[in-house]
Amino acid sequence: MNSLLQFLEHTRASLAGLIRKVTPFFRLNIGAVVTVFANLIFIVFVLVFAFIVFRIFPGKTGRFEIPHILRHLGIAGTTWASLHGAYDFIRRQGRYVAPWFAGLNLVILISTVLLCLVAMGIEHMPYVSNHALSAQHTSEADQPVSSGEGRELDHLIVLNVVLALYLFWDIVARRYYRSRSRKWFEFYGRLSSWDVTLFTVFGLVAYIPFISRQAQISQVVFSVFSPDQTEFFSASLVAAFLMFEVVMYLVVSSHTGTAPEEVLAVDRGYSAIADVYDKCNAIMHVERRHTSTRLSELDIRGRILDIGCGTGYYSERLASGASELFAVDCNDAMLRRCRERLASRTNVHFLKGKASYLEGLADGSFDCVFCCLLIDHLDPIDLSALFHEVFRVLRAGGWLYITDVNPYYELSEQRYARFIDAKGFERRIEVFPHTIGSIAAEMGKAGFRTWQLTEVRVVESDVVNVKELAEILDYPLVVEYLIYK
Repeated sequence: MNSLLQFLEHTRASLAGLIRKVTPFFRLNIGAVVTVFANLIFIVFVLVFAFIVFRIFPGKTGRFEIPHILRHLGIAGTTWASLHGAYDFIRRQGRYVAPWFAGLNLVILISTVLLCLVAMGIEHMPYVSNHALSAQHTSEADQPVSSGEGRELDHLIVLNVVLALYLFWDIVARRYYRSRSRKWFEFYGRLSSWDVTLFTVFGLVAYIPFISRQAQISQVVFSVFSPDQTEFFSASLVAAFLMFEVVMYLVVSSHTGTAPEEVLAVDRGYSAIADVYDKCNAIMHVERRHTSTRLSELDIRGRILDIGCGTGYYSERLASGASELFAVDCNDAMLRRCRERLASRTNVHFLKGKASYLEGLADGSFDCVFCCLLIDHLDPIDLSALFHEVFRVLRAGGWLYITDVNPYYELSEQRYARFIDAKGFERRIEVFPHTIGSIAAEMGKAGFRTWQLTEVRVVESDVVNVKELAEILDYPLVVEYLIYK
């Protein structure tokens, strides 16, 4: 697995370097360009696979048959989905999950590709019905049978086995991510609903006409008990598979796994309070008082990366000492505020993207990285990815500055970030408290070896400005990490 990931990373870096040289316009979003090219390659592959290998049209009769075209598009599309799914999993999750989980993903997706090849082989196998077998004494039984004739139900059975594997993976993935990542937990819930719906509709449109042609509905149930009626038995299997799909859809769609309504997802929450973010809540007041002092103590120069820049409060200060500043945020509303604040700065580049996915930035290209009040909004998967990405883009001897809400305060007192929006309503935004031990472990996994921790306590001046802080005077509300590469 590690060698495969290293090969893919080397390929990605090579493509990114080539694109950066020939298209300077895209130098800030190389990851997106590479992803687009990769998807285009997969789309070309599925078209070639469908039209040439599966011989989409004409059908067996020499005419353009819609069910025939749909069947083969379905098989080719399933093959593409499996290959693309394996690529996407390795790119976005494979580096940060347990080895058994990554291995299971590859086994299932490779199995689905092999099943699609089985379906292709079935298309070219001769088919002899039971009616023909019972008429062997007639000249009709001696007539040649078209390759693939009558194999529609076999196709559907194979594709439903593929669906069963997909759903098995979705269920395993939801259980794996249930306590690790809300984002991926909900993603696989939506994906399983989509899988069931797509396969059900596909089965009804592409295969049901052949069920009615080979068997009467009233005979389907009774045919299971008759071993001589293979077509009826196949039709019964199809009906059972369709019922299975409907039941699975009801089961999957009945539980979304979302958090309570009053706690908003990170992106939605910060979109709601972007206009009033700089008014600060109590925690931000303590953190800004401390970090504003630290900025004058740190050696801030060269190329600087501000991850989770928000409205640009710190970016404005950082830009003064930087030769180049890259301000990154995943929220459109917050990044728009940052652009407005730093509109006159010519050395600032704005990037919309996830903190855990810095594909457009070159290895070892930054002198220092800032990440203030962000990591408690990252789930464990994204936190691990963040440290790996920062270690990659940071030069040797560079440093990473992080501030975070005391995780033990969030765990015991307030498991959300609290703001008051422009209308005076309280807005609660989800957080993922990470203990100091878990953060230290992720640093080590990424390659960092030297770091220091500073507790930022609530002081009298904080209480003067924010009365509610009086209850936790002298409490270490914020922690600072200064990490060296």
